[in-house]
Amino acid sequence: MCDSNTASKTEKMKLEEKVTEIIKENIEWEGEINIKHNLVKDLNIDSFSMLMIINSLEEEFSIQIEDKNLEGLNTVSDIVERLKEMLSVKQ
Repeated sequence: MCDSNTASKTEKMKLEEKVTEIIKENIEWEGEINIKHNLVKDLNIDSFSMLMIINSLEEEFSIQIEDKNLEGLNTVSDIVERLKEMLSVKQ
């Protein structure tokens, strides 16, 4: 039996995997990407790469990410959490 907490954790893991996959597709990065990575300091993501990542996320999740939703995105985890918020509001 799968409780809602377990289902929620599974959905978050899938979201984390998809976000890290999208980031990796849009930057030159050979190693693993984890949710604790800082976008600028660890992954060297510049403004152009961030725009490409955001565009890919919008396409993947059929959402529109406004500029105000980009504020405070410092880590991969920040992106995952913001997407979780946006996707829960959308449903």
